[in-house]
Amino acid sequence: MNHISISQIEKSYRSKGAIYDVLKGISLSFKKGDSVAIVGPSGSGKSTLLLILGCLLLPNRGSVTFDDVEITKLSQSSLDMFRRDKIGTVFQEHNLLSHLNVVDNIALGLRIQNRSSKKDAREKSMKLLQKMGLEKKSFQMPSCLSGGEKQRISILRALIKKPCLLLLDEPTSDIDRKTAEIVLNEILTFHNLHKPILIISTHDENVLSCVSRQIYLKNGEIQL
Repeated sequence: MNHISISQIEKSYRSKGAIYDVLKGISLSFKKGDSVAIVGPSGSGKSTLLLILGCLLLPNRGSVTFDDVEITKLSQSSLDMFRRDKIGTVFQEHNLLSHLNVVDNIALGLRIQNRSSKKDAREKSMKLLQKMGLEKKSFQMPSCLSGGEKQRISILRALIKKPCLLLLDEPTSDIDRKTAEIVLNEILTFHNLHKPILIISTHDENVLSCVSRQIYLKNGEIQL
């Protein structure tokens, strides 16, 4: 994936008989190797924009194109495969599988792509856990982890896939400053090595200082 463009994206929700416009005609483009921060107040549409870019939510209007593929026209099965093979996402809900231990949660990213044996996927997962200082958590279940630990595990699960597009929603918000520095270093090392399109929703000044572009959203619109 070398290029992403979204054109005149609109997204609204209906609640209790009222319609709420979350995104209002958003147009953006990203190219391979970009590092971009999405900034704005709560409720500005940042998470909705990431969900659309992550192929987890379709807009009401507008188009989303990855290279020459317009994802808004794909079938659900094709969309699922595209997301599986091309996109790594980390949202604040973590979404770890409760019946798998830590190392198998991370390894799942490779296993579902049929790119590694179970043994190989586990070995690669263990190496990532060691880098993040989490090797002692390898065989614990998600229910035994703190919120910050779950956040780091979900980041490793996204990185191990080596995605072309990496989407992170407030990746340093639930962890202490020292751990945040470790996490940010791992993300930036991955970005420098593999050159994915990196898009981060954040308020963290340390993160903002490391990206090449910032996009400010307010009330569903891009502010200059």
